[in-house]
Amino acid sequence: MQQASETMGMEKDHQDFAKGGELVKQFKAELTERVKETRRIAKALLTQGLMGNEYKAVVGSSSSHQRMAGILRVVEESGARAMGALYRLLLEHEPQMMQEMEHAQFVSKIKESLLQRLTRAEAVANRLLEEGLLSETVYFNVSEAKGVERRAHMLWAGLEEGGARAKDGFYRALLHCQPLLYRELETERLMWMCGMTGGAKVNGWDRRMEELRREEKKLLLEREQMQREREELARARAEVEKAREEIEKEKKQLGLMKGKLIDNSNNNNT
Repeated sequence: MQQASETMGMEKDHQDFAKGGELVKQFKAELTERVKETRRIAKALLTQGLMGNEYKAVVGSSSSHQRMAGILRVVEESGARAMGALYRLLLEHEPQMMQEMEHAQFVSKIKESLLQRLTRAEAVANRLLEEGLLSETVYFNVSEAKGVERRAHMLWAGLEEGGARAKDGFYRALLHCQPLLYRELETERLMWMCGMTGGAKVNGWDRRMEELRREEKKLLLEREQMQREREELARARAEVEKAREEIEKEKKQLGLMKGKLIDNSNNNNT
C-alpha cells in the first residue's frame, strides 16, 4: 500500500513537472522580461541542488533580465525536475504573473472552441482598450469586422500581439461581457488542471468555486446598480426634457405677449 502511494506521488510529481515545464517554455520570453525576484529564485534552486557553479554568475548579472535568462538556461540544461521546481518557485514569488500565464495558456489551448462561443467580441475589445491591453487599431478592426466569427478572430489576432497580459485580460473580461461563458470556462480550466495533476482535485478547487460565486454575485450587484443609474439618468433626462418644453412654451407665450404690446403701441400711435 505504501509503495503504491509513493508510486502515485512520484507520478503526480512528474505530471506537475511536465505541466510546469510546458508553461515555462511557452512563456520563456515573457518570463525573461518580467520576472523580478530572480535572486531569490536562484538561491532556492541552489538550496535544492538544482544549480551549482552557475549560481554566482547568474546572481552577479547586472539586470533581472540577464539573471532570469541565466536561470532558464540552467534549468533547461538540468531537465524536467529543475523545470518543475522553477515553475513552483515562480508560483511562490510571482503568483499574479503566473496566474496571467495560466489563463493565457488555457485560452490558447481551447482557442478554436472558444472563438466559436465568443459572441460579444466588440464588448470585450472595448473593455481591453479601456484597460490599455488592446490598441485602438485592433479595437477598430474588431468593431468594423462583419459577422460574429470575423470579429472574434480579429480580436484573437490582437491578443496574440499583446501576449499573456492581453489574454489574461481577455479571460477576465468574459466575466463582465459573457458571464455564463466565463463560468463554463472556469470550470473547464479547473478540470483541465486536475487532468494535469493525475485527476486529483486541484489545490484550492472549493476556494476558487466560492470565489467564482462571489464574483458572479458582485457582477449581479454591479449590473443592478448600473440599471438603477440608467433609470435615474432616464428620469433626469425626462425632467430636463419637460423643463425644456415648459421653457419653449413660456417663450412662445412671451412672444405672443410681445407681439400684442407692439400691436397696441402701433395702434396708439395711429
